[in-house]
Amino acid sequence: MAVREIPEEAQERTDAPGSTGIPRQRTSTEERLAPVAGAPWLPRGYVPRRVLWDRLDSSTRRAITTVVAPPGAGKTLGVAGWLQHSSAGRESIWISASKTVSQRQLEMALVEARRDTETPRIVVVDDAHQLPSACIRFLDHQLNHDPDDVRLLLLTRWDLALTRLVPELLGHLSVIRGDVLKLSDAEARQLITEHARTDSREVRDAIIARAEGWCAAVVLAARASAASPSHAEFVRRCQDSGLGVADLVAGEVFVALRSRERHLLLCTAAEPVLTTEAAVQLTHYALAGEVLSGMESTGLLVSRVGDGRSPDDPATQDRDVHFRIHPLLLEVTRRRLTAGGVEVQLAHATVLRAARLDLARGDVLDGFRRLIALGEYDLAADVLAEHGARLLANGDMTYIDQLVSQAGTTLEEHPDTWGTIALARWMSGDLRGAVHWSSRVLRQDATEPGSVPVVQALCVRLHRTRAGFEPPGETVATARSAVGPGHPLPAGDPFLALLLLELGAAENWLGDLAAAEQHLSESVIASRTEGLGLVTAEALTHLALTQFMSGRESACIELAQQAIDLCEGDPSVPSTTRARAEVALRLATLQSARWPGSGADLLTSDLPAVPDDMSGRFWHRVLSARLALVAGAVAEAQNLIAMPLDMPPLPDHLQVSLLVERALHALMSGDHDRLRATAIELASADAPGERAWVEGALADLEGDLRRAASLYLEASTSDCQVQPATLSLALVGAAQLHDYHADAPPVRDLLVQAVSATEPRNNAMPFLGWSTHGTRVGLLLDKEPAVARHRGAGSFARPVRHCPV
Repeated sequence: MAVREIPEEAQERTDAPGSTGIPRQRTSTEERLAPVAGAPWLPRGYVPRRVLWDRLDSSTRRAITTVVAPPGAGKTLGVAGWLQHSSAGRESIWISASKTVSQRQLEMALVEARRDTETPRIVVVDDAHQLPSACIRFLDHQLNHDPDDVRLLLLTRWDLALTRLVPELLGHLSVIRGDVLKLSDAEARQLITEHARTDSREVRDAIIARAEGWCAAVVLAARASAASPSHAEFVRRCQDSGLGVADLVAGEVFVALRSRERHLLLCTAAEPVLTTEAAVQLTHYALAGEVLSGMESTGLLVSRVGDGRSPDDPATQDRDVHFRIHPLLLEVTRRRLTAGGVEVQLAHATVLRAARLDLARGDVLDGFRRLIALGEYDLAADVLAEHGARLLANGDMTYIDQLVSQAGTTLEEHPDTWGTIALARWMSGDLRGAVHWSSRVLRQDATEPGSVPVVQALCVRLHRTRAGFEPPGETVATARSAVGPGHPLPAGDPFLALLLLELGAAENWLGDLAAAEQHLSESVIASRTEGLGLVTAEALTHLALTQFMSGRESACIELAQQAIDLCEGDPSVPSTTRARAEVALRLATLQSARWPGSGADLLTSDLPAVPDDMSGRFWHRVLSARLALVAGAVAEAQNLIAMPLDMPPLPDHLQVSLLVERALHALMSGDHDRLRATAIELASADAPGERAWVEGALADLEGDLRRAASLYLEASTSDCQVQPATLSLALVGAAQLHDYHADAPPVRDLLVQAVSATEPRNNAMPFLGWSTHGTRVGLLLDKEPAVARHRGAGSFARPVRHCPV
């Protein structure tokens, strides 16, 4: 945004009679400067905050500046004015943390701030106290490890959990507190004159003494003065009252406002950001937009949230304009709602009508949150019971949490909501709450069958198996019956997609990958049909992991990338969902023929978070060990893969995969004893193919090459797990040793079999050369150029000591 200084002719002459001595922007609409996208519009009659601006000029040269002050102190408008009228604010980026902000969004904003500029642009985060803990930890890491790469301005109501001592000593962190934001007497007089429409010195002095520099209190008291029939009476009450400013002016503000304005505030008190369309719907008044605009023109009470366009821009439609009611005015409004009265009853009925219209139109989240704000907990519980899956798919658990905390005993009479609440607690990462509510569901279902809908009870049971709290066998069989053709669920039931997701995740853990693929694919289709974006992303991640376990690495990469793209566009998606997608993507890419060319960043990026399902946690451990191996930390990799997993005993298919993975690590380090012990464990696990390959690798390592070649051939003709690709490993190992001895079977036939097994998967891992003494794979492929061209893996053939996995 191009920022310009206020033209001299657009400022008030400071030497004029009655001037406050502070330059002031003209009030005409055409002189109002467009704000940074997302920042509020400055009101007409805006008073420049020179003390604050001077501090910002000096402090924002540092990595992070925090402005800490209570609501109504003028943080947002003060900083917005500085951005418009200071060269340091050019091209700044504004983020409102009152909306859901993820760590990823914050990282992308910082990257954008550094683009095409030597000095990073300023990133302003309004309402930073609402940032999730992950964002605060990220900012703290930036502050301590890379302070020269950021310029952040955080507006917050209280101190954030940032490391302060050392950064402040080093000059990387600056804190501006509320004393800097206090209005000077001259600034307060100008605001009072603007809002009270009086030059009475007694009124101004009384308000200044009572408000003590608090910006919002000055404006509210000034407006109360304007509505008072007698200035003398107002001054007397200001001086005699022992109440705080908010209490003092609460009644006066509502008396001063017109009835339409009072009705609008009472109807919209629960709206964080208000559009003209929403105001019309909630007030049932066609001219609500004009009421909002009129209140915005007075400043502070209502502010316009800017998108970078002028309100006079012909492209700006009424529905595109967003307003934000000041928090202090909202608090005053809530007190009026508590006090009751005819106006409150009328507003309650109007908003209840709007909430029912929301539900009728399918706007479940808006209708649900408005019912909670009205205190209509029985109706809200009915919505939660019927549309719980849609609310979960929205990803924002705030309103479900509000209902649980406010509804009291109401939910005791609605056991059909408990399953949704349990799943919401799991998605929020509240394990204790999830166990509590899921246990209640199981007890209720056992004592009063049918009181909890079957589909909800099954979802809860399956999620408990995902988290490792109970075995999945019987629950999976029951769920299969529920989704089978003989027992269809009601058409359009939004819980169907969720049940298919949980069933597929449980089948993945059990090793029934074909059934898991079917049910997860059906979940993706059903969730897309119902518009359940979060369920779609979650199902895609499980499906990607299932494809990897089934030996379809290319499909895994495609599905995992789709899921990550959905996560990028929806910050409400839980971090564990994205983590599962990243685990699958990295595992498939690491052993793909496209690596390292297109996947070099896998080595430098941080390890994903741990997924919340048992299969995901298992493969996360495998990925951790492989990445340690890539980094050359062989001992660390061996410790990671040998360390016991904090989960129930692994099913047979994952136990075999784990043992082969340990054998690969032991082979890399030449650990004879570990290989020998692994071979014994594989024999006990009834895995003859894997046992033969491990024994062959041990014989190869010890120099018994004839026996090793024979065992490799035995492994190549036995049934083996798909991951790791033991059969292909055995084929390539046999080819290496038989070429070394120059005996039958033909090496070319073995290589062609290996190519046939790995080419559909695009899996280059077996061609990395795992035989200790056999001919190097690169030389083999040079002898068979047709095979090498067909496979496209010649560049990946290298000795074992250079293997990346």
